[in-house]
Amino acid sequence: MTITLDMPTSLERRLTTEAARRGLPVPELVLHLVQNSLSEAGPPNTEATALIQSWIDDPDIEKQRHTGEFLTKALHEDRPSDRQFFPNSEKGRSW
Repeated sequence: MTITLDMPTSLERRLTTEAARRGLPVPELVLHLVQNSLSEAGPPNTEATALIQSWIDDPDIEKQRHTGEFLTKALHEDRPSDRQFFPNSEKGRSW
């Protein structure tokens, strides 16, 4: 398929500059950019978003509390510094 585009001069310059930076002809860069933007995998993080939403929708409050405590503990333990992501002094105010 052949497509003709009318684009602003500033966008054309950016496209030309990026193609040169990558060492590609402009049409090849445009094709690459279109292919990447139309990925068949769907929008980024779709699976992660669905998983988190399933946790939010789970009616088992005790399980949610337990999972939250587990994640908080895991985040604290896996840090190279002593600064906590979720300090106890902020519990109930910011998280």
